[in-house]
Amino acid sequence: MEKHQLFKTVRTMQGIKQTNVANQVGIKQQSVVPYESGKAKLSDKTLSKMALVLNLNPAFLVRENNNPFKSNGLIKFRLPEGMGGIDYSIIYFLAENNKYLNLIYFTTRLPRHKKTATNTLYEYPVYAIAIKDDSDNTFLIKRNADKPLIGEKELDAKLSSIAKSRGMAIEKTHVNLLAKEETIFVDMSATKEQIDAYFANLFYQQEKLTWRMVTDKEWEHIQKIRRRENEKD
Repeated sequence: MEKHQLFKTVRTMQGIKQTNVANQVGIKQQSVVPYESGKAKLSDKTLSKMALVLNLNPAFLVRENNNPFKSNGLIKFRLPEGMGGIDYSIIYFLAENNKYLNLIYFTTRLPRHKKTATNTLYEYPVYAIAIKDDSDNTFLIKRNADKPLIGEKELDAKLSSIAKSRGMAIEKTHVNLLAKEETIFVDMSATKEQIDAYFANLFYQQEKLTWRMVTDKEWEHIQKIRRRENEKD
C-alpha cells in the first residue's frame, strides 16, 4: 500500500474529513485532495503532522520498518464494503507490518443477527474485531453498517497465510458479548481502557491455565521421584 493510499484509507475508515485534517495541520483542503490521489507531494513536515492526526507513526514515513501506527488511544476503523464484499485490506496491512498480532473476535447473540449465524467462525456471528499490535496499539474494527462481519473465514485463512509466509505470530480468540456489553460496539463508543480490559482478562486466564498445567506436570514428576525412592527403600 502506497503512503498516499494509506493516508486516505485510514482517514476514511476513521471517519475523519479532509477539512478536519487540513485545519489541524494548518494547510488548505486543496492540498490534501491531490496528495491522496497520488498526483501531488507534501513536505515531510506536513506529512508528519498529518500522520499524528490520523494515528499514524511519523517515523514510518521515514523508515518503513517502523510500526505504521502510533496512538495512546483506541484506533477505530469502520470497514468499507462494495460489490466484492467487506474490505479487510487494513487488517492485512497490519499483519504485514508487525511481528505479532493479538486478535479478539467479538461475537453477537442479538436476535436481529440470528439469521447470519451460518457460515461463521463460531457459533454466533462475529460483530467486531479488536487487535493489539507489537507496539501495543489497540484497534477496534467493525463493519460500516450495523451488521455482523461477513467473509471472516476467508479473513482468518488469509491471516494464517500471511503469518506462515512471514514467520510472524497471530494469536486469536473470541468473546461472546453479553447484551449489556454490545452497545459500546454497536455505536463504537468503546474506550481503549475497555478494550484493553478484554485483552488483560484473556491474558490473565491464559496465564492461570499455563500455571496450572505446569504445576500438574511438576506434581506428577515429584510423585514419580517419590515412588522410585520408596522402591529403593
